[in-house]
Amino acid sequence: MTVASPSSHLSVNLAPTIGSMFIGPGIFSSMLYGFACAQLMYYLRNYTTKDRLPVKGLVLFVWLLDTTITVSDIRMIFYYLIQSHGRFAMILLIPKVFALEYATTVVTICVVQLFYVHEIWQLLQTLPRQSRVLISLIPAVISIIALGMSARPT
Repeated sequence: MTVASPSSHLSVNLAPTIGSMFIGPGIFSSMLYGFACAQLMYYLRNYTTKDRLPVKGLVLFVWLLDTTITVSDIRMIFYYLIQSHGRFAMILLIPKVFALEYATTVVTICVVQLFYVHEIWQLLQTLPRQSRVLISLIPAVISIIALGMSARPT
């Protein structure tokens, strides 16, 4: 029976992979989430009396989606940095929470794009209805197609 010495351990540099995951989703994404929370508080203090209920609901819905994305990021970082620490084979596995983060990100993008289309529709009030439909329908269809294409299995 041979005992491995500490000098015979496999040396792997994980800084380019795990390090970038810590800096990107770990630090910067969390910082941007803090900005989103500050924007939500500003919105709640200054615009809730002026906006209609659907807009208020949309703002809260997008904030909840952003919260879900941030929690998923933190969970993935915990998986790779804490749960899988020292087990190099675990780097090859993708945690199940990644699917939640991906789906939530795709839905967030589609919701925001459709809101922009709605705003374009509002800005084009002076044009004839056919022109407004044509101008607004193209980006709306592209956004929905992108949502559908991102949901298909690879």
